[in-house]
Amino acid sequence: MTIVDGEFDGLIARLRGLHIEALGLSTRAVTALARRGIVHVGELCNLSGRELLRMRGIGEVTLREIEEKLMRWLGSCDKTCKSCVKHLT
Repeated sequence: MTIVDGEFDGLIARLRGLHIEALGLSTRAVTALARRGIVHVGELCNLSGRELLRMRGIGEVTLREIEEKLMRWLGSCDKTCKSCVKHLT
């Protein structure tokens, strides 16, 4: 997937505004995130893996699920992946 620089900002804005349910996360993950008021991908991307693990209902397995779903949604664009999942790892 190749994204021209001008298109990149628009893509990031759309992804960050995407509702977390669109990622196809399990009910456990969505519930745990919603409990903390996290409903958009952008809010999720602002959290580190440690912060997520401290949340009730999120353990190692759910953290891996969140990381995998984000990576799948973001595809192979390195810029996008780095900006959105840099805090998770």
